[in-house]
Amino acid sequence: MDELLRLTPDERRKRRILRFAAAGFVVAAILAGAVISIGLRAWKKKAGPVPPAAYLVPAGDVSGVRVNGKIAPLATTLAVPAGAAISVPAGNSVTIVYPKNGFTRTVKGPESIRPETPAQPGANEVDFLASPREALIGAPYSGPREGTGRVLVTSPFGVTRFVNPTITWAPRPGVRYDVAVVDPDDRSAPPRIAVNMLPPLRIDQLETTQERVLLADRIYNVIVREAGSDTQIGGMQFLVSPDATDASLPLAPAELVMEAVNALWSKPARIGDGWLALSRLPPDWAESELVLRLRMRAAAELGLFDEIEKVQYHLRALGQQR
Repeated sequence: MDELLRLTPDERRKRRILRFAAAGFVVAAILAGAVISIGLRAWKKKAGPVPPAAYLVPAGDVSGVRVNGKIAPLATTLAVPAGAAISVPAGNSVTIVYPKNGFTRTVKGPESIRPETPAQPGANEVDFLASPREALIGAPYSGPREGTGRVLVTSPFGVTRFVNPTITWAPRPGVRYDVAVVDPDDRSAPPRIAVNMLPPLRIDQLETTQERVLLADRIYNVIVREAGSDTQIGGMQFLVSPDATDASLPLAPAELVMEAVNALWSKPARIGDGWLALSRLPPDWAESELVLRLRMRAAAELGLFDEIEKVQYHLRALGQQR
């Protein structure tokens, strides 16, 4: 206090200014730290993996949709992140694929939708449609793998909705194959056969004295082996569903995607039908996020370990593009 009394008015004024400046610096530092802390928390929250809430597939001619107010092209399929609002313009139709059980519905604009965030699987589990892309990229595969000395039949697999299904398998380069389809419940019936073939192969292309197509609601066995060899062999038992018809797979990419969704999430799942539909998509569709997720689901069921690695590679590349 004595020191302050000895100071001149000008010196006391300068000291007050310095004290205010120091106090202001401390306050500013505290506020800056709080802002940085809040900003980092918000950034971490924003930068974390975001699950998809829905997938959009064009249903006819679509000029585009709006996601959170921004125009989003819809040339193939589109993954919509959780929390996003979708606006379908007038005159446009899209099919929405929801992660929960592959449920689908087609909407015609104008319509606005905000899909709910899907429930996430438990720890160490992934859902092929609901999990964030990052979870699928890092997911280890623990299922069956392609066996050496074995021909892997990919279609029909499990159940098919076609009485004239297409037979596909994983061939080795430069190798041709003999194929037979037999009815295990009728041992007197001669097998349908084809020799020295490459996939794909329709049932009605096999030689037979029976009907050219299969019977609905009946189990068959397909056997594939290297031409002229008994050592490398593969087989698959499948059911022709009770409501099977002589229909064929669609040709339009959007319809093939919906065929795959319906096949993979039907009960029982028609894995072979879904895989066949996905394998017929053009490259731009095949590398879209929804299709990659569908391919991963089918490949896991079929035991195509190499295919799963390819899907994970494309999913990683897809994330780097954004």
